[in-house]
Amino acid sequence: MEWINLIVGSICSLVGAFTGGGILFFKYNKQLKQQEVIRNQADEWKRLYEEADEERKSKDAVIAKKDEKIDELYKERNTESRGRMNAEMEVQRLRWYHCTVSGCTKRRPPHVFDTQGNELEAQNE
Repeated sequence: MEWINLIVGSICSLVGAFTGGGILFFKYNKQLKQQEVIRNQADEWKRLYEEADEERKSKDAVIAKKDEKIDELYKERNTESRGRMNAEMEVQRLRWYHCTVSGCTKRRPPHVFDTQGNELEAQNE
């Protein structure tokens, strides 16, 4: 009988120690679970931030490429504009020297200058 009491007593002691330990460490376990939840939330926020950062970087790359293309088109437009302006200036210069009298044997421009640089009336014959 003593053996039975000893076995039953040790079993009761073990069960009491484990349940008592659960009660004693209840607050500690609760804090550990809260910290784990907070850590999981922080990991989720970090993942979301990294995804948003990658998306922002890809958008920045697209915007930079678009800006480069716009700058290239502006340069091309300015080059064409300068060429057109030069052509218009050449046309104006040639009109200045164009003879207005047709059929004359001595073609000269209508603008004749004397030695002092004054414009004289052109005399077409």
